[in-house]
Amino acid sequence: MKAKDKKTLDLTVMGVLVAVIFLLTYMPLKIGPIEMTLRMIPVVLGGILLGPVQGAILGGFFGLTSFFECFGLLGMPLSAFGSFMVGLDPVLTALMCFVPRIIMGFCAALIFRAFKQKSVVAHGVANVSGAVLNTVLFTGLLLILFWNNPAFIAKMQEWGLDTSNLGVFVVAFVGLNGLIEALVCVFLGTAISKNVSKAVKMGDNK
Repeated sequence: MKAKDKKTLDLTVMGVLVAVIFLLTYMPLKIGPIEMTLRMIPVVLGGILLGPVQGAILGGFFGLTSFFECFGLLGMPLSAFGSFMVGLDPVLTALMCFVPRIIMGFCAALIFRAFKQKSVVAHGVANVSGAVLNTVLFTGLLLILFWNNPAFIAKMQEWGLDTSNLGVFVVAFVGLNGLIEALVCVFLGTAISKNVSKAVKMGDNK
């Protein structure tokens, strides 16, 4: 494939994946007060197909949609958690939305590249790492920025989360949501990325 054609294909892939990220924003998954998301899948897919920088850019779009949800912009479902966090501090909430997702997209692509054989294992590890990194980085930054905020602690208690012990809170906060995200990403994300990668590779060879 010519360099110009490959650049066009890469831009097309990026555009499609950005559209998928926005589309998934309008299809929220929720268990209890904390929302789940599958927007890691297109981010990781982009990192696998195009590289770490593009993975980070797609992570930035993931963060953008998360921030938009805090206000219900563009008709997106209003996130009760995000709306509350913006009320505490919009700047810190923006950091919490963007930074973990950008790092996740970059790192998931690097993890995929670390595998010499781009087998189903490589795709599986990259996809599950996207889910795990998103959860760990988001929760970690949340605690760094807001754990000592009395209003945050009070709201978590109001939502039935135990804040008497940091470890107990993290388990309750991540809980079933994080597990479901990881499982869906490792199975669905792996199947998608493996097959799409194969299709793109066949296109490159034409």
